[in-house]
Amino acid sequence: MLNYICSECGHQEATTTRKAKCDCGGLWKLDFHPPKFDLSLVERDTWSIFRYRAFIPLEGDVWRDISLGEGMTPVIQLDEDVGLK
Repeated sequence: MLNYICSECGHQEATTTRKAKCDCGGLWKLDFHPPKFDLSLVERDTWSIFRYRAFIPLEGDVWRDISLGEGMTPVIQLDEDVGLK
């Protein structure tokens, strides 16, 4: 379960909170520590940004209902040194 942690006092709060900041005035940080990038953790059968969900703070299958129509768009070379996505 993901929680917020106060950047000032360390208080933990559920991510469902409506508080904009901690009672002490500190800002929330998400208590999420993604694994070191490893290609074996990339879901090769998923054609969206969620192929990287092992590195995104998601819980359960809520990601399945989210899409902006993104997919495996190509990289287009602008010039010798710059590629655009």
